Amino acid sequence: MLCSSAQAAEPYLDRSLESEGLSLRVRIEPEPTEGSQTGVGPRRGIAAAAAPKAGDTVRLSIDIERLADGEALSNLGIGAWLDRETSVMSGAVPACGQRVSAILGGGLMQRPLVDLTGYYVLTLDAEGSVSALDPAVQFAGRTSLYAAVQLGGVPFDWVKSGDDRWLFVALPERRQVAVVDLQTFKIRQRIDLSGKPTRLALQPDGQVLWVAQRGEAGGEGERIDLIAVGDGRRVGGMALAPGHHEIAFSDEGRYGYVSSRDTGAVAVIDNASGQRLREVELGGQLLSLAYLPGQSSLWAIDGERGVVHRLNAQGAQIDRIALEPGLGPARATPDGRYVLIVNPSQHRLHVLDAADGAVLHSPTISGRPYDLFFSRNYVYVRSLDIEQLAMIGLSSLGDAPVLQYIPVGAKGIGATPALPVASSMSENMEGAGAFIAAPGERTVYHYMEGMNAPDSGIRTYGHTPLAVAISRRGLRETGRGRYTTSFKVPSQGRMVLALATESPRVRECLAWTVAAGAPAKEAAWSLQWLEQPAGGVRRGQAVEFLVRLSAARGAQVPDPARFSAWVVSGGGGIAQQWPLLPTARAGEYRISGRVDAPGGYYVHVRDAAGSATRLSALPASLIVE
Repeated sequence: MLCSSAQAAEPYLDRSLESEGLSLRVRIEPEPTEGSQTGVGPRRGIAAAAAPKAGDTVRLSIDIERLADGEALSNLGIGAWLDRETSVMSGAVPACGQRVSAILGGGLMQRPLVDLTGYYVLTLDAEGSVSALDPAVQFAGRTSLYAAVQLGGVPFDWVKSGDDRWLFVALPERRQVAVVDLQTFKIRQRIDLSGKPTRLALQPDGQVLWVAQRGEAGGEGERIDLIAVGDGRRVGGMALAPGHHEIAFSDEGRYGYVSSRDTGAVAVIDNASGQRLREVELGGQLLSLAYLPGQSSLWAIDGERGVVHRLNAQGAQIDRIALEPGLGPARATPDGRYVLIVNPSQHRLHVLDAADGAVLHSPTISGRPYDLFFSRNYVYVRSLDIEQLAMIGLSSLGDAPVLQYIPVGAKGIGATPALPVASSMSENMEGAGAFIAAPGERTVYHYMEGMNAPDSGIRTYGHTPLAVAISRRGLRETGRGRYTTSFKVPSQGRMVLALATESPRVRECLAWTVAAGAPAKEAAWSLQWLEQPAGGVRRGQAVEFLVRLSAARGAQVPDPARFSAWVVSGGGGIAQQWPLLPTARAGEYRISGRVDAPGGYYVHVRDAAGSATRLSALPASLIVE
């Protein structure tokens, strides 16, 4: 996605270290932009480049070799954190080992400014955005919303690159694919298309993005385009028969398969040449494709007639399996032993043996099951009409499937209009649970396997999550023995980058200086709290605040109708918005409302554009008993 030039930017930090038999080279440098690159030359010591400024995005890279033989070390777990040099708890500069131990201890007061070891929960939002939620930030009134990327259109599908660097989002109405940088959470590129993109997939090698598109009535514009991930160029493509398209690949990446729902056709494409090898006419309505590596076979699901077509890798038909009309999406289990097919109209899940296609079980799943997701030990089956999520242990599929239901939200996801094809379920970091989007509650629930219900929920703060995924934000191995990431510098002053590995046990801390960022633009107005409740109020009781708005020099206070008070729980959650009502005195306004849940709350006043007051760091507080 980035162009390069011959001139590389000077690094802010370039340090070589030796510890526990390892050689580490640590660099912090400006984040590459269009027309720049980050070269790695033979420099040693601390670079003399100007210090970064607060708010800048920088690139961290670490090259690790074994001292004994110079062998680059892969798959090494590295922890990295950025924090102020002086501890806010003690006022002293802790020793490196003490600093790392305090961070690993996990106390809320020991959280570093930047944690490069965790992950974000991504949501695809009905409001035309991608939200990044930090699941570790759910205390003291701090929002879990780390960033929101405005897409400029309603999304329908998405896919991440294997290194969690890029997110590709299909925007059908804009006839575009938006490319989001998951390290800076900015749109790096918009890829214009002739049709409306409705399905995205990455080739197994991760180098080419396949974009299936719908056309106008009559089939004009139905096609598949092949886009180079490196620079967004179109490297292939062809017209397709009409209908929604699904995409699958053979395990070695030699063939790609694209279905056309309305005509029941499957195009078999040679990935090396980008040419169509054959068009297989199966008829019916093809709703799903699933490739089984162990069998070297493609399963094409005809939902209209209830038939499973099994084809070999070249597209020749092996056999047909008759089930029942109404079939929907199909997925192969991670070990490739079984194929699971939902039937929403019959409230059923079919479990088939991948080797011979025999139907082993067909348990009833209430509420029109429509989506499947696998963790290491379970398959999750989501239904449209009920809030209950079905789970089946993968180990029980060969005998008698054991069903378990867990509640997710207050109503079925089918009550949400215009659902995308992207899944509303995703794995957690440990692979032993799931994140599940609940659009009706504007919440992403987290479920840990072994429990009877979700153990926590992340509010999405004004966004309606339709699909969910996770993105690792820590160091990624981008080349053998090279680990990189990008992050935004949060504050000015003396900073310490702490690094840690466990095997071998390395603890290293590097100090560097961050300059002050650009001065903040003066707010157009300021706020003064005149009256607020002196003590606690009972839940459900009316509560009032009195505020005064004053314009900055040369500015006018906007219409008070553009302002609102945001009432946010100290434990996190969706904010209530209360209007500002004018009083008899010019510039003074009354805020009133009711809170039904006990707890501590903060009250912020913002305008429609989200501008904060000069006193926004000092919101009013409210205790509800």
